[in-house]
Amino acid sequence: AEKPKKHSYLNDVLALVVAAIAVLLFLSLVSHSWSDPSFNSTGFGGVNKTHNWIGPVGAYLSDLLIQAIGISAYVFPVLVAVVAWRIYQSESLRPSLRRVSGFVLFIGSLATLTKLVGINGGILPEFLARYATAFLGWIGSSILFATGFIASVIMLTNVTFRGFWTSVGLAWSNIRLRFNDWKAKRAGHADEISAALSRSQKRKQKREEIA
Repeated sequence: AEKPKKHSYLNDVLALVVAAIAVLLFLSLVSHSWSDPSFNSTGFGGVNKTHNWIGPVGAYLSDLLIQAIGISAYVFPVLVAVVAWRIYQSESLRPSLRRVSGFVLFIGSLATLTKLVGINGGILPEFLARYATAFLGWIGSSILFATGFIASVIMLTNVTFRGFWTSVGLAWSNIRLRFNDWKAKRAGHADEISAALSRSQKRKQKREEIA
């Protein structure tokens, strides 16, 4: 007989912890202030007053993420939340190499793409974009990191091109079916209106004949 999974409650607990981390990251990033003390600043005017909603830890953590990957840091909590959901659904606590690789590739490719389109900030995107454009140029680098970004989404979500286009085809078929139904109902309604107008015209003619 198959043994029951003994670690299922650990999945729930770990997923809850990771989800809480995602919330803390999100709040620390949306309340980030350059006047807060951080790794490269002592705070505005030397006053160690923290405006970050998660306190000094949030101020240092948000500054670290923004300095590391730029504006892409604001997507980081979403990825952590996805990790929490995966842990909750997973039958094992051992992380998949494909998921980890997809996570790293997603962050690196997205951060570098933001730099390539002209959004400055972040040590990692600055480094990758500089050396990529030196060897491949802007167009080649954009193709490279766009490909990496799409590949990372596939690795993280299990979405394939065949599955995607199948879903699109089904959605298009449903739209066409609903449109045809609406068209048929509209045509039937138009026939009813036409018949009503015809009856009204006949009654009008009879009244005129009687008069």
